[in-house]
Amino acid sequence: MQHRSYLFLLAHPDDEIYACVLLRRLLLVGKEVIVVYATSGDAGGRGPIREQEASRALGVVHLNVAKIFFLRVAERQVCDDLRTVVQKTKQLAIRHQVDCIISPDYEGGHEGHDAISFAGAQVATGCKTAQYVFPLYHCRDGKRVGARFKPGREATDTISLTEQDKSIKEGFLAAHQTQRAHFENLHKASADYWSLLFSREVFSRVDGKINFRERPCEEIGYEIHTAQPYRFSEFQKAISKQIM
Repeated sequence: MQHRSYLFLLAHPDDEIYACVLLRRLLLVGKEVIVVYATSGDAGGRGPIREQEASRALGVVHLNVAKIFFLRVAERQVCDDLRTVVQKTKQLAIRHQVDCIISPDYEGGHEGHDAISFAGAQVATGCKTAQYVFPLYHCRDGKRVGARFKPGREATDTISLTEQDKSIKEGFLAAHQTQRAHFENLHKASADYWSLLFSREVFSRVDGKINFRERPCEEIGYEIHTAQPYRFSEFQKAISKQIM
C-alpha cells in the first residue's frame, strides 16, 4: 500500500484488532492514520467503556488521541443511519486529505460490519480514494468462521506477523476485556481461529465496485446468530434508503 493518508472506518470498538499490525506499520513509516468508529458498541449499554477500551488499544501503537473519532451512531440503528456515517466520514477524509479507506469486508457475518463496508465504499467513491477491505467473520455450516476471507475473495496484500507484531495484537486483544468472550466463541466455532489471527493479516484491494445487491455468502450470519435476527432483505431495504 503506497498511499499517504489512511482512514480506518470501523463498525465498533474491537474491529481494529484484525488490522492493528497494518495500522502500526503505517505509523512507523510516517503515514497519517485516522481511525473512525461508526458506533461505540453501545447495544449492551457499555458504549463509554468500549470507547475507553478502543482508546487504550490504539494507545498500544501510540496513535494520537486526536486521530481517533467516535461518531456515536446507535449500534442498533446503524443500518438505518448510514447517511450520517458517510457524511461525517467524508468530512474527516477531506479534512485529513485521505487517499485510502480501509474497512470491513462485505461478508454477511454481522449486519453492522456489512453496513460499514457499504459506507466505506460510499466514502471511497465520493472522495475518489483507494479502498481495501479486511475479513472479520462469515458463516459456514451454521458456524462463524473468523479471520479469513469469505469464499471468492482473495487477499491482494498479506502481512506475516513477527513476534513483536503478535505482542502488539495481544495488547489490542487485552484492551478489549468486555469482548473477550466474543473472541473465545469465535475460537470455539473454528479451531484455527487463533492461529490465523496471530499469524497474518490479510487485505483485498477493491478494484471496481462491491455488489451490495448480491448476498455476500450463501449463509447470512445475522439471520441465524442473533437473539433478534436481522434479515438480509432488511439490510437491502436499509442501504437502498442510504445510497447517496
